Amino acid sequence: MGNTPQLTSSEIDLLEQTRDLYLQNGYTKSSTHLRKKILIKFLQFRESFPDGMDITSFQNSDAIKKRLPNAEKHADRLMRLFNAFDKDKSGNIDFYEYTGAKKLFKSQSPADKIRLCFRALDVNADGILNREDIEHAVEFLFKGDDSEWKIKYESAERLTREIFLAVDVNNNNGLSCVEIIEFQEKQPELFKHLGLNLVFVTDGQEEENVELND
Repeated sequence: MGNTPQLTSSEIDLLEQTRDLYLQNGYTKSSTHLRKKILIKFLQFRESFPDGMDITSFQNSDAIKKRLPNAEKHADRLMRLFNAFDKDKSGNIDFYEYTGAKKLFKSQSPADKIRLCFRALDVNADGILNREDIEHAVEFLFKGDDSEWKIKYESAERLTREIFLAVDVNNNNGLSCVEIIEFQEKQPELFKHLGLNLVFVTDGQEEENVELND
């Protein structure tokens, strides 16, 4: 690679966190290979986004242009996708967050899908989805005059009530990510009946999935 690139202490910490992320996801090649792989990807990311990725650079990235053309016309969807990457809700996506979100996008695990979509919906990053969050999330099911969900539940508000009755085991008017994952694992059929497989794309049917290469 030529001269060894200069890294700050915070960048070194970031690379170590990313390395741990790969190991947690079952990376099996040598440690030296992994470090080189991460360093190359980090340098590419840093060259493209020296200050991290804000909403504008996120919107203009090749991956988003490919999967969400005319993103400016889909501001809500774009912001939710950005939130899914921006784990700490700082308004800026760093290399670790970018890599972590890519791993969740590629995962076939329903729990990982739920974690990613939960992050997108949890705009204020308090770890809880309230009734307004869920109602907003299920509204797309009721679009169109012939929506089967209108026949089953009449409105997003009613469906939201049914979801909370089924999932909110603590009765605190808020759903945690753990509650939703456990509900999906214990009652997968009811999870689908309530449309949560579509909200949290656990069947891999996401409308605008972002394919990001390793």
